[in-house]
Amino acid sequence: MIPLMRRTIMFLNYIYKQHSYICYDVLYCYQEIWGNALFGYLMISIPFNVIAVTTLFTEQLTWMEMIIQYIIIIIHAAITVLSLFQFSRETKLLNEAKFHLVPIIQSLVIYNRAVVFGLYDINQNQSTILSLKIKYCDLFNRLTNGRKYGPNVSTVGVITNMFIFNMAITYVGIFIFISSHLDFDN
Repeated sequence: MIPLMRRTIMFLNYIYKQHSYICYDVLYCYQEIWGNALFGYLMISIPFNVIAVTTLFTEQLTWMEMIIQYIIIIIHAAITVLSLFQFSRETKLLNEAKFHLVPIIQSLVIYNRAVVFGLYDINQNQSTILSLKIKYCDLFNRLTNGRKYGPNVSTVGVITNMFIFNMAITYVGIFIFISSHLDFDN
């Protein structure tokens, strides 16, 4: 157990600042700019999908019109799901840092000896190491117990794989509800 060099401490401080900037930019970008647009897209998609699927139940469509309807439904669903999985992967990458923080926090040890080792002075680095350790502990706590960082959909929440699963279940539920209330005999 040797003390960390000043260069390593400065590099860890740089990494902390860069992660904070990235998380802030992503949160601001998706909360203020893209979150509402994505929410609007998903809300418009629900009636579009329901209309596209319910038109398949009409008996007046030719085979070509039915194939076109299927193609429209499949392309729209694929674009939506693939883009949401990309957002989910961004969320995972931003929150994956918590797995790498434990060894960093454990390596930030404060030494109480007044010894000068070549390029750095331990007493001079004590306050810097303590400050850095507190920052990394706070970041670890926010990543494990706080809300997730990443692209979000307005006030609905951050896009994760569970969000995509819940959205798919909601779409199926809405479709079943609407199809059960339509009268196809007329």
